[in-house]
Amino acid sequence: MKLSPASQMAIGEAMYLEIDFLVIVVVDIRVAQRKRS
Repeated sequence: MKLSPASQMAIGEAMYLEIDFLVIVVVDIRVAQRKRS
């Protein structure tokens, strides 16, 4: 299955944003833990 360049870019962006989102969640959890202790 061949994707058009536009959809390849959209998928790449979605993956990049998903990774970015995971990093934000991890940092958020660490900050919350630090505030608690």
